[in-house]
Amino acid sequence: MTKEKLTRIITMVSLVGASAAIGFFAVTLAINSAKAVSTPEAIILFISIVPAFFLVIGIHEAGHAIAGIFVKFDFRMYVVGPFMWDKEENGWKFKWNKNVNLSGGLVICLPITTEHLARRFSIYASGGPIASLILATGAFGLKQLFPVITAESSSVINVIGLLLGLFGTLSFLIF
Repeated sequence: MTKEKLTRIITMVSLVGASAAIGFFAVTLAINSAKAVSTPEAIILFISIVPAFFLVIGIHEAGHAIAGIFVKFDFRMYVVGPFMWDKEENGWKFKWNKNVNLSGGLVICLPITTEHLARRFSIYASGGPIASLILATGAFGLKQLFPVITAESSSVINVIGLLLGLFGTLSFLIF
């Protein structure tokens, strides 16, 4: 076995192990948190997962788009889940995204000039993670304004706190 192949195997095993550990701790945290949540609140949270995911992805991709525009790239396409906006000759056109490979999100911005291209691409690439980090920080910060979830606290307050935690967690995960 070559050293290169051994390195790839160790890397893959490490990534799988780290992912399994993160998944285990996330599920453990979710189960412990669920004990304090009523059934209606849990249903609302469950129903909110997909829209929250799309909103978080949309903000992440918007970060790329804003950074691309900032560095004078031509903003061409914005995709979030099944929704796609494509820049055509007559302006922006909405389309349904039927490409499974693009089902998460995507922004396409193309450079107009080659001046300082590496630096500009770095800024463009970092726009999404920065937007995700800002959203995660803001959601977790706002969540601190809400009391700890108890059976005696208001269901509306509990749901808002849970949704902020969901937004913060999803944003941090895609950061």
